[in-house]
Amino acid sequence: MRRLVQKKLARAFTLIELLVVIAIIAILAAILFPVLTQAREAAKDTLNLSNTKQVGLGFMMYSADFDDELPLAVNFDNANNNQALPWTWQQYIQPYVKNFDIFVDVKMPGPNAPVRAFREFQISQHMGVPVRAEAVYLNGSNQPAYFETGPGWVPIVGGTPVRFQGIFGAGVSGNPTGYLGLRYFPPPGSPNSTPSRSTSSLENPSDLLMVAGAGNYDMWFGNGRVGGSNQATFCNSGYGTCSGTGNCGIAWSGTVNITGPHARKRAIDGTGNYKGTCRYPHGMAIFAATDGSAKSMNLRRVYEIRLSGTTPVFYRFWPDGGTN
Repeated sequence: MRRLVQKKLARAFTLIELLVVIAIIAILAAILFPVLTQAREAAKDTLNLSNTKQVGLGFMMYSADFDDELPLAVNFDNANNNQALPWTWQQYIQPYVKNFDIFVDVKMPGPNAPVRAFREFQISQHMGVPVRAEAVYLNGSNQPAYFETGPGWVPIVGGTPVRFQGIFGAGVSGNPTGYLGLRYFPPPGSPNSTPSRSTSSLENPSDLLMVAGAGNYDMWFGNGRVGGSNQATFCNSGYGTCSGTGNCGIAWSGTVNITGPHARKRAIDGTGNYKGTCRYPHGMAIFAATDGSAKSMNLRRVYEIRLSGTTPVFYRFWPDGGTN
């Protein structure tokens, strides 16, 4: 009996051995958890790339049905002051993609407004399209047929202004006031909307940016005019802070977004250190080009500068080509 007890005792782990095993497990976990986190982030980036591809194909199918023309970025009918929120490009191509979920960036906070209309407006702030300068007016006055970088862009492009242009139009009916009264507003004597470009009229379709992850349905193009000119700001304060029931339709409550696409893939300092709280100016952007292809590219390459004649322009935001 004594020998049997001694044998059983001899087979047990000592406290030191248990601590060594626990330490080894802890070391392995410390090594594996970052790898698993990276794999999870990579899977989300792959899903976002796939969704962006599907959105790009949705635009292609829409243009095929509408004489080669792309849909409007936004349409606001305020003739009877009865439209609470604008009709955005997501609603135009939804019949082709059959799913609102593909407009949502899986790495970002999802829509949570109780009312469907506000929830859909939150979804419209996950991806954006570049709007034509002709569609953006300040206090009812016409602007030049291009945007231009303002002082806030200096760390990105230096001190020389760079021109850029979008391809999506905007529609307005009636006499809008408030939010859209200072933005998509037709000047006297003009049609009530600025049409989008046709895909056949675009140069360099495989490189020209059509849709990307952004802070608003229009990428905030032209939202922050500098001194009433055609100069655009780099950082935009967004829609402010959502309060009360949460039905204000704000997806990025209290945050600041950059103009244009976001660098949400491999984001460096995701809350932004470029200009205070300005979000996602460093990393890689996922976008679909005007030929329907989807790409993942460093944001600095997205804002590649070339010359149109002697004028610096953003190559991927210059639909008329002529660059070298």
